[in-house]
Amino acid sequence: MEVEVPPPTAMDLVAEFIKKRYDDIVNKYVQDGGWEPWFQSEFLDFIKITAGENQRYSGREELIWDKPHDKDKVDILTFYMIGKENFVEAIEFKCASTRQDYHETDLGRRMKADIKKLRDGMPFVKKFVLADQKMFYAVSIGIALDPVSATYTENALTELLGNKWSSFSWIPEDSSKRTITAFTYWGHADR
Repeated sequence: MEVEVPPPTAMDLVAEFIKKRYDDIVNKYVQDGGWEPWFQSEFLDFIKITAGENQRYSGREELIWDKPHDKDKVDILTFYMIGKENFVEAIEFKCASTRQDYHETDLGRRMKADIKKLRDGMPFVKKFVLADQKMFYAVSIGIALDPVSATYTENALTELLGNKWSSFSWIPEDSSKRTITAFTYWGHADR
């Protein structure tokens, strides 16, 4: 009998974060330069506040792999508990930007690179990261604020992963505002 693996918490938290910080996200999106570091930092703070006492550790730009991937960092690493069991999530973000992406296909291309990094790194996760964990998740999240980029990203992920990814869109009540689409892919390793 196959046991269903629950999804990582990052996906629900990103949806909640996008809804709560919609205006901030749109404002950062249209600024010069990439807004990805801002999103990562604010999302990390959101994780810490939301998880409360279940949170064991959260940090940015963490080195979690042994050689040959020992120079690669994950954007966010978070350890938490559900009941008496420990979980860890390594999260990579890509945020589409009017200034960073020169073509609508760039977000999908950059997400594919993150997914490859996570997949290639899974067998090389350092022992201390996995020490007492029930489950290790590798999560890739891409955020798009324009429909053309969202469509290209959807096509790129389907080409790479078939149907093994998901997305959700946050559509504000005011239809003149931007829709935010988040794309997610995750893999896991039982401990």
